[in-house]
Amino acid sequence: MGNNWGIMEQIPFGKPRIVDHGGDLSKQWHVYYRYWDKDKKKLVKARKSKIKNHLYPNRSSDPQERYYQLRIIRNALEKLLSLGWNPKDDFPTSKLEQESHISTTQYTIETAINETLRIKKGEIKARSHYALERNLLHFLSFLKDKSLHDKSPNQINRKIILEYLRVILETKGKGGGKASNKTRNNYLGDLSSIFEKMVEEEMISRNPCKGIPKLKEQSSRHTPFSANEIKMLGDWMDKHNPYLKKYTHFVTYAFLRPNEIIHLKVRDIDLTEGVIYLQKENSKVGAAKIPIVEKLKDVLNEMLSGSENPDHYLFTQQGTPGRKKVRRSDFFSEQFIKAKEFLTKQGKLMTANHTLYALRHTFIQDIYYELRKTHTKAESEFILMTITRHKTVDALRKYIRDYSLELAEDWSDKYTIEY
Repeated sequence: MGNNWGIMEQIPFGKPRIVDHGGDLSKQWHVYYRYWDKDKKKLVKARKSKIKNHLYPNRSSDPQERYYQLRIIRNALEKLLSLGWNPKDDFPTSKLEQESHISTTQYTIETAINETLRIKKGEIKARSHYALERNLLHFLSFLKDKSLHDKSPNQINRKIILEYLRVILETKGKGGGKASNKTRNNYLGDLSSIFEKMVEEEMISRNPCKGIPKLKEQSSRHTPFSANEIKMLGDWMDKHNPYLKKYTHFVTYAFLRPNEIIHLKVRDIDLTEGVIYLQKENSKVGAAKIPIVEKLKDVLNEMLSGSENPDHYLFTQQGTPGRKKVRRSDFFSEQFIKAKEFLTKQGKLMTANHTLYALRHTFIQDIYYELRKTHTKAESEFILMTITRHKTVDALRKYIRDYSLELAEDWSDKYTIEY
């Protein structure tokens, strides 16, 4: 029975396997297989060590590269033999690539990264792809400095990745200084995701990032403000920076994170339904809905007055909705420093952990204490989860422990020893 390959089906064959001579690079590695000889009417032994004009594994002195190319040859042979191909016929390379998606292209690490970024572009949102591409282009720049960009993907090993991560730690901090472990771990995550996709696409035989541990991240604890400090901050912003105060309302009344706020667009605000649509990266369930509480409605009505373009960003450097969002998430954090300086001049002890984001923790703490006046601990946790958007009660409880929101009750009557 024929098919669109022009070859027959259902002919017995021996499953191809790689022969590597125990890793001896001085010998010719090949793929051993058996095919059906029509004249002899039996399975005949055969070997294949290259695909002309495409793959020449024995030219490489890197065992990983040899394995990589031989796997392609092995997979190609298995596909062809299953369709009745005979070694006496031409090897249909172009047809094989078109029909079975088994690529015989030889990649350099540079072309492999560029191709993988192209594939990922159709799988993730534009914002995520932009960040991924930026980090991978930085990695490519590192490889070019080391004259490694034209090497085979399989020649990029764990040692090279670790050397690059050390460069990240030493140079990717503010002002080109030392970076945090979190920054280093983020770069490792991006590299690993790209190499994993290369494995899926059979551009590389293994992910060199696998097994490289993440460094322990030191998360700074944001220090909540007192009620008096909050009042003083609000009064100062009313007088000196009303736009900053509008921004803080999204932190304190919608409990949004800085990066979520600066990406809000006019179309994400539905005053009729009373919700903010929070567009989530790679979400399978669409945008999250954040209720617009009464304290936020007046601010939104004022901000949206006269704003007709739904694609305009809510927060811009011009102070009104516009085409360009603020350049980075710490745009307002830098302005908040002046508000802290005011508190310091008023005799308030401010630390580096008294951040703009600490306003979020301050107001969560305020709500939790108020809930505990009339609800049990479990009831308070359940209600608070719907407000803070913690995904699990365990995550919320960890948050409560970290910020000491729940103190133990008086245990005086539990002692049995007189002292």
